Amino acid sequence: MRAQPVDRRIAELLNDPLTSLIIRADGVDRARLAAQLRRVAAPPRASAPTRLDERRSWSGLTRLPAVLCGACAP
Repeated sequence: MRAQPVDRRIAELLNDPLTSLIIRADGVDRARLAAQLRRVAAPPRASAPTRLDERRSWSGLTRLPAVLCGACAP
């Protein structure tokens, strides 16, 4: 299952001491941030690609948690 490793990486990112300080200082809701990161990391839904979809390729964002925190990268 892919969901478990993604959830684990998101938890590692959000529990990082520096990230936690920034989240607290900015008043960010941890649950909402985790939900947003899960949506970004989710594979795209199967549908017929449109021209707009081709211009807005978000496929590179599946690695977002690792990009945000270099220490979390495998």
